[in-house]
Amino acid sequence: MEMPTILSRVFVEIQSQAEKETRIIILLRKIVANPYLNLLVGLSLLYTSGLDAWYELQTIDRFHVGTHH
Repeated sequence: MEMPTILSRVFVEIQSQAEKETRIIILLRKIVANPYLNLLVGLSLLYTSGLDAWYELQTIDRFHVGTHH
């Protein structure tokens, strides 16, 4: 008799976990679809890549080949 109770508790836990994941996915989609946030991220990437290029040009006498990733 206790088995259905345990199974129902597991089912409820799985269902609540799925609902939480669905809410997180919806929130992430809203964040990613925000054009202002995309513009801010794009500008910050452009700025940091420009700074990196400027630093490499300033230190051209100590030239080295490397990667960031």
